[in-house]
Amino acid sequence: MKKLIFIAAIFCLVLTSYTFADDIGNYKIPMKVRYAETVVDPGMYMIQIVTEKDGPYIVLNKGGNVVAKDLSIQIPASGSAKKPQVQIAKIAGQDFLRVRILNGNMYYYAYMETKW
Repeated sequence: MKKLIFIAAIFCLVLTSYTFADDIGNYKIPMKVRYAETVVDPGMYMIQIVTEKDGPYIVLNKGGNVVAKDLSIQIPASGSAKKPQVQIAKIAGQDFLRVRILNGNMYYYAYMETKW
């Protein structure tokens, strides 16, 4: 019985420090931007939503390596999507790209500076 309690305690400890990631897919960042204080070159990036204790992060990966990671803005959606929907767009009159991801019943937003 003590062994079972010990194993359960170890499992709970590991679970509380574990992060969960949703692979959204590969998307093109069309221009050089700055995201999370990191300069990101144009190109294809694997985008993930990673949920940690302090909230959801949007993570850009290239070649299996994390390029940039920052907290996202999370807003409930009025509907839901079976498959993630991603929009990466330059906003007219602004110096940033907006990344909007509909994943499940939540929108996740990130903003990438185009001038700094």
